[in-house]
Amino acid sequence: MSEIIKDNDKESQRDKANADSTKLDSDDDEIIWESKKSKIGLILYCGIRIIATLFISYFVIPKILTIDNSFGKFLGIAVFILYYLLVIKDVFFGFNYKGLYLTKDKIVVTYHFTKDTIWKFGSFYVYYYIPANSPFVVISCDYGFTTWNRNNTLYVPDILIGNIDVGPFFHKIYELMKPHLIEYMLSLDDEEYIKARKPLKNIEKLTYLDEIDKMRKEQGNGK
Repeated sequence: MSEIIKDNDKESQRDKANADSTKLDSDDDEIIWESKKSKIGLILYCGIRIIATLFISYFVIPKILTIDNSFGKFLGIAVFILYYLLVIKDVFFGFNYKGLYLTKDKIVVTYHFTKDTIWKFGSFYVYYYIPANSPFVVISCDYGFTTWNRNNTLYVPDILIGNIDVGPFFHKIYELMKPHLIEYMLSLDDEEYIKARKPLKNIEKLTYLDEIDKMRKEQGNGK
């Protein structure tokens, strides 16, 4: 009898430990994967931009001010103001970004000062984005999240995510997206499907596109 009681106690302790280790979000959905902002990444992401801006300002602003042509001076100042605004935007995002997590049916990007971004799986696709026109591309690239209608796109610099590994992250997110993505892709007509499939075909970790093609043919929606 005492052994049975001990076994029950051990089982209840294990259940309690499992319950304690299960983390829930504000909607009481279980958080399957989570990443907090990297402090070192934040220092590098913002610090290099600020230092580069100060360095460029020191050498470029005096040259702009000595331009004799008024239009040339105006153009130089306008370009520099635009550059400043882009840097301020990046630095604000770096400090505002808090982290991201995945539940069974959505991704949530959390922020300190603005409203969190919540996207349901099946409403967007994700990819690795290399901004070739950015002077800071050697420092970090971005994870891109784009809705199917392309009305909303969110870029999160990889250097801010910190504990992420590209391969496992894409494998996990597309694994969670699978039932939602299949449902969405099966609902499209041929033209919509070709358009939606195009950005996905080069995503290495998305391994079930052929499966979707086969399912569409079986239900008579594909060619």
